[in-house]
Amino acid sequence: MMSLLKVSCLEQGLFRPQWLLRCGVGLAASLFALSALSAVATATESDAAGIVGVPTDAVAPVSVADIEQSTAQSSDAQSPSTHHERGYPANLDAARRMPMLPGAEPTHVNMTPPPFGGETSFAPTSDAPALGTNLNGIGDTGSIPADPMLAVGTLRIIQVVNSSIRITTRTGGSTQTSTLAAMMGNPAGSSGSVFDPRVQYDHFANRFVVLALKTNSARTDSWYLVSVSKTATPTTAPSSWFTYHIRSDFDGSTNTSNWADYAPIGFDNTYFYITSNQFNSAGAFQYGKIRRYAKAPFYSGGTVSGIEWIKMPGVNNTIQPAVTFGVPGDEWLVSVPFGVGNTLQVFRITGNNLFRFTVPVGSTALPNLARQKGTSNLIHSGDNRLLNAVFSNNRLYAGHTVGTSSFPCASRFLGINTSNINAPTRTLDRVVGNSTFDLYYPAVATNPAGSASSNLAVVANFSSATRFAGITYTQMTPTGTIQPLAMLKEGENSYFKTYSGTRNRWGDYNGICRDPTNSNRFWFNAMYARTSANTWGTWVGSTTLTAATAPAGVQATYDTDSGQLLLTGGDRANHVDVSKDESGVKVTGKHGTRINGRHSVTLVTADKIALSVNLGGGNDQLTITGLQLSGMDALLGEGNDKVFLVLSSVDVLRVDGGDGIDVVSNVSSNVAESHLDSVP
Repeated sequence: MMSLLKVSCLEQGLFRPQWLLRCGVGLAASLFALSALSAVATATESDAAGIVGVPTDAVAPVSVADIEQSTAQSSDAQSPSTHHERGYPANLDAARRMPMLPGAEPTHVNMTPPPFGGETSFAPTSDAPALGTNLNGIGDTGSIPADPMLAVGTLRIIQVVNSSIRITTRTGGSTQTSTLAAMMGNPAGSSGSVFDPRVQYDHFANRFVVLALKTNSARTDSWYLVSVSKTATPTTAPSSWFTYHIRSDFDGSTNTSNWADYAPIGFDNTYFYITSNQFNSAGAFQYGKIRRYAKAPFYSGGTVSGIEWIKMPGVNNTIQPAVTFGVPGDEWLVSVPFGVGNTLQVFRITGNNLFRFTVPVGSTALPNLARQKGTSNLIHSGDNRLLNAVFSNNRLYAGHTVGTSSFPCASRFLGINTSNINAPTRTLDRVVGNSTFDLYYPAVATNPAGSASSNLAVVANFSSATRFAGITYTQMTPTGTIQPLAMLKEGENSYFKTYSGTRNRWGDYNGICRDPTNSNRFWFNAMYARTSANTWGTWVGSTTLTAATAPAGVQATYDTDSGQLLLTGGDRANHVDVSKDESGVKVTGKHGTRINGRHSVTLVTADKIALSVNLGGGNDQLTITGLQLSGMDALLGEGNDKVFLVLSSVDVLRVDGGDGIDVVSNVSSNVAESHLDSVP
């Protein structure tokens, strides 16, 4: 087993205020130590050969009688006026103001605010994705954060929030609502609240799986509570589920007294994958953990045992396991470094071996707090951890909240090509937002189309100085072309709820899933601010991906604040010339390519600009003539693409050729620094 690299107590000091005080170091030094840790934690020989998992103890299902008895005798159901103080780093809000690491930011997509929506009426712009299902979700339970998620099966919808579960038909009828404690029971001798619920629909088995966490007030014991449905139509009764109480504070058979926090669950055709952040009783982060369990014993009510991986070097943030579609033979997981960084840690589990890869991406800096109408109290937008992951057709997608120099609090979406299982590469890196509004806690899902056309559905929270906190959604191509934002549920009032904590806690994550009866339909639920002040609710909606989410031709936009010219095209052969004009830059389409619906557009720009290009799939050709570029970042996608630089100067050139045979040609141009990926 690999051991976690240490940098004295600086890394520990990031995760609780008392540790910062004991270390006697400033926040800047702590973050420097953290970034240094990521830089030096290179793979060892055993890493390259795969880290072998260690077996865990076997666990039998809990009897229905024991669940009912423990619930009747216990007062552990989460009570009103409570909150779970997640393992956020110390002085997190101060850390938001730390500068990004040097290097290019990811490509920005400057969105306009979504239109207002309503409970009974919905009027999106004509080119925004249409809303299908529109249902009221679980209301405020008196606890924070809400942590809303949902799973949709062939016959049922299951919603979970911090302490409750609701099961309905797919149209929202036959509602059954219960506490998670009543359904999942209480581990013998344990006390405390159930928190961090997750729910997934296993499309391989036509069953549901619910995961929640439990630890006592002293945080001296810790549990994964796992319930799997016996059928595709469960009720909230314990008898509808096989339930397991699994010690999460054990590493193998050793009791570490470390409690688990923020535990997502992923799966493939054979296994469940549970990850968690492990903290000691004082609240200091120790390491990330990955557990793998064979699914079959869960679904038959048998005894389960798994293997686990802990203490991977350089990993200091949540590891997201993917919900997998298809049968790739591997499970993929992904993580970003806390706070500041520009890499992804990508993991592949094959057999009993775990392999790690470092993939360069744009800055992963922390977001600012979110603005809201009617109050100066800001909404806690979390940190920069990845919030979900999904895998289909050699593509791994994930989303999280970030802050950049242009967008203080925005949603960021990442795509990784895993076709070469030993060298995954970035294919998508988009920050979606605006300087005037905030977009936070995103979730992303994908349909099962071919790798070149697996369109995405996304959901996120939205608020601004003139809008209350609500829920927005949209669609995106795998190369980052995005439709306008649509409103699922408009916020209705201001929100401020901390109880005994210090943060105006929001939902920590939102839910999204693919419909098992229609692979182009997606369901989502998220938290919004309700009419009664300082009260949250959740809302459920769905949308169906259109045949082509990309607009016809190429869209050209210029951001005067950042000095960035953005060219975005759909999955077709685009031919574009970009040249100097008296007013700035002229963008011209050739061979039938339209620019903003016309033959050409002229944009008023600075003399020296940054150019960001994503022309999607197809055999594209881009010619740059007579420009001064501080940077050029081009994602060429699948196809045989050509880029010509003519009589131009570029300080930093970055080109990701994607799949296909690509050419980058320099004709009497000056390129000071060049980074070419997948280009001969």
